[in-house]
Amino acid sequence: MADKIIVAVCSYPVLYDTSSPFYRDRNKKVQAWTKVSQVVGLPGEFLDVCRKKWKGLRDVYLRERKKEAGPVKRWRFFAIMSFLDPFVTPILSSDNMLTSNVDSDGAAPAFTTVTPVVARTLSGKYWKYVYCLVLF
Repeated sequence: MADKIIVAVCSYPVLYDTSSPFYRDRNKKVQAWTKVSQVVGLPGEFLDVCRKKWKGLRDVYLRERKKEAGPVKRWRFFAIMSFLDPFVTPILSSDNMLTSNVDSDGAAPAFTTVTPVVARTLSGKYWKYVYCLVLF
């Protein structure tokens, strides 16, 4: 069922392409999900089943994308889900340690540029966006 949902959703960019003019149109999305459920073979009243399954598949794909490439075995739907790559924006993350260029005589750090960064952090059970200044 998962592979059918992936292929069906791929045919309807309104469900994943945030730059689509109809991305925020609820009626278009309901129509698209109705067609996806028909392709998958579920009756119309199971739209939420398709949506939840897609959300789970998309979330697993995004987690797998973050993993380092290497000898680790990839998720079986990773290649199929790669059509999402142009529509997924990476979120910058950083640690809370600031490194600097301290001279050998212990002089003040020599930072060259200040760059604003928006980072996403987990606060309790909610994600929050933090505006930071990163010194280089």
